[in-house]
Amino acid sequence: MDEGYKGYYTSCPVHDVNLSDGKPYFIDWRDKGKEDVGHYFQCCGLICLKSTRQQFQSIKDWRDNVRDKKPRITSLWVKEALDGDTDIWRDRGELDASYGFGVDMVGLRPSYQVHEAITYLHMLDENIGETVLTQFFLAEPYALAWEMDDLMGAPEMRDDIRRHFNVDLFQLIYEEAEELAYTKNALNWLERNALLSPDPLRATQAMYRLKAKTNQLPKSIHMADINSLLEHSNEAGFEVYEKDISAWFEELKSYGVELDPSNIHPDYKP
Repeated sequence: MDEGYKGYYTSCPVHDVNLSDGKPYFIDWRDKGKEDVGHYFQCCGLICLKSTRQQFQSIKDWRDNVRDKKPRITSLWVKEALDGDTDIWRDRGELDASYGFGVDMVGLRPSYQVHEAITYLHMLDENIGETVLTQFFLAEPYALAWEMDDLMGAPEMRDDIRRHFNVDLFQLIYEEAEELAYTKNALNWLERNALLSPDPLRATQAMYRLKAKTNQLPKSIHMADINSLLEHSNEAGFEVYEKDISAWFEELKSYGVELDPSNIHPDYKP
């Protein structure tokens, strides 16, 4: 913490100070009503958690075994620092997924940006996060040409998600749906579109993981399904390696899904 630090930053140290003043952000993180947890910077979608020098020192001493008594949880930063995350910066979507949607000083929820929504859904479930990326890529084909780091930093990712309501999961965020609704939407969408996605293997893996989560797994998978997956992956420009399929088979076995022995060539070796 530098000498000018007063518990939290009120202007973004990454962007132009005149354009990126932070606003207090309120979250009900301990079931005591909405509390000011720090400053939210819309320019980058980050929240700087409030923490005093005294809190910082008490956490440091406790982690270094200099202090015997566990620090009191008097701020959200202290709570998360006790769990091992001492960084004062958080993605807004990360906090909202963990504690519920936050609000500004007048009690309104700031409009969600695309990159914040993707972070939120990844925090709910990594496979739901994979699904929203696929939905976004199919709805916005220009994004396919970008690397993920470039994509998350692109101007379009600062758009209000209401501009992209053709992405089903964004609309659910706007409606503040329950987590089960996101899971059902992602699973239903993957069942229809996984093979048509830019990366059919990853989309199909996400689908099976969500099926495992909701107890909807089949007892077996057919070679015809595997061959179809390989064909669609090749058409999408992805070379699926033997080790990738083997690893996926092992994952399916852990869920109790076996490879259907019918219609398998006699020379086939798993």
